[in-house]
Amino acid sequence: MVHWRLRRLARPAVHLARRVTGRTPPQTGDKANDAHMSYRARSATEELAQSTLNNPEWPRLLILDASPMGGGSATGQLLASEFRGWPGSDLLQVSSSNGQQLRVHRHNSTSTQGAPADLADCLEQIQTFDPEVVFFRPDSRSVPLYELWKALDDGHIPLALNIVDDWLLLLSEGEDPSAQSRADEVAELAARAGLGWAISGSMAQDLNDRYGLNFDVISNTVDRGTWPTTTAPKEQPLVFNYAGWPANHKGGASLNQLALVANQFRSRQMRLNIKMPDNGDNAIYANAYRKLSNVKVGPWLFGNEYRQFLSDSGVNVLTFNFDDSTIGYLRHSFANRIPDLMMAGRPILVVGPRELLSVRYLASAGAIHVPELELEQIDAAVRHLLDDKQARDVMAAKIANESLRFDAAVIRPRFQTKLMAFARGQQISDAELITDPLRIDIVNTP
Repeated sequence: MVHWRLRRLARPAVHLARRVTGRTPPQTGDKANDAHMSYRARSATEELAQSTLNNPEWPRLLILDASPMGGGSATGQLLASEFRGWPGSDLLQVSSSNGQQLRVHRHNSTSTQGAPADLADCLEQIQTFDPEVVFFRPDSRSVPLYELWKALDDGHIPLALNIVDDWLLLLSEGEDPSAQSRADEVAELAARAGLGWAISGSMAQDLNDRYGLNFDVISNTVDRGTWPTTTAPKEQPLVFNYAGWPANHKGGASLNQLALVANQFRSRQMRLNIKMPDNGDNAIYANAYRKLSNVKVGPWLFGNEYRQFLSDSGVNVLTFNFDDSTIGYLRHSFANRIPDLMMAGRPILVVGPRELLSVRYLASAGAIHVPELELEQIDAAVRHLLDDKQARDVMAAKIANESLRFDAAVIRPRFQTKLMAFARGQQISDAELITDPLRIDIVNTP
């Protein structure tokens, strides 16, 4: 057992009800008073978000997550988005990407691979780091991280729990012998945690009901200044771009059907570009796609190349499988690529079941939705996109406007402020600093 010396930061608590300056819209009666108080609360908490992030005494944060921050996985990219700007000297991560080997990542280092370490070495490095808050995302690969947490927990250090999909359901339905043990571990973590973070509002509610822990919402965001300016795409062939992982409940069955549809068109009409990892189960898909006409397969992209790929699309593509396991696994999840697709500002074709939150959101945001895994429906959707440029332009404008929901400049300071407040024993309600992008008000343009 490691015993921790938890230090209270010298910075005094910030009172959210303090008066701030600013103009209030003219209203009368009780509604006017309510609106005025709401305005003051928003102003005060937004000021808190900025002043907190300007405070040089950031709490020392330990992240326990199987995926390395900023790595090739979607969750690694999500971590990088959530914690961008957190000082490297106050940030330490331990990962376990293969479900066995612990690796220590120091984010003030030039190395992004992390250093392998055994349990005792991890504990020693963590004790030297002396974290003031722990952010733990358990998944099927995190058994070594759970054992590490049990060894370091003294019952006092603040623990925030992060869950992004229902991976426990997959273990249970797959009759994995470890399913019950993993479920017990997550329940134990939830009982110990003081705060939870889910990837969507519906998932937060589901987890609240399941564990009795208050879950807030944080999902992927976009740094708008890093995206290229969208230019008019080529009309012929119309380019459909997909970037993702088709294997393992990630949409391969639906992508297969789209590839077969693309194979039927003339090369001057359309082309389907697929950027994906070419290893493991994904290699099976890649090898099959290479045999088709009008389908071009390339390696997964990162950073500027990834953003340029989506921005140059005629149509961006997102696919989900229709089987019961996928629906259960992703029902309340919110795909990490959605903010990127919205920011690219191009029309979107989504193939997937209505039961998924991601699919329903995209359909409501202007995407063309194929609700059943039928070649005829996919073919009809593709032909509609090919034939109606005006519809594509209207869709692109609506999607570009929706991207305002996912602005990192708005959401990230709120998320980091809430986590800082939690580390300090303060409380900030979700109503005061909303981090759920689907609840953020945006101005709809014609």
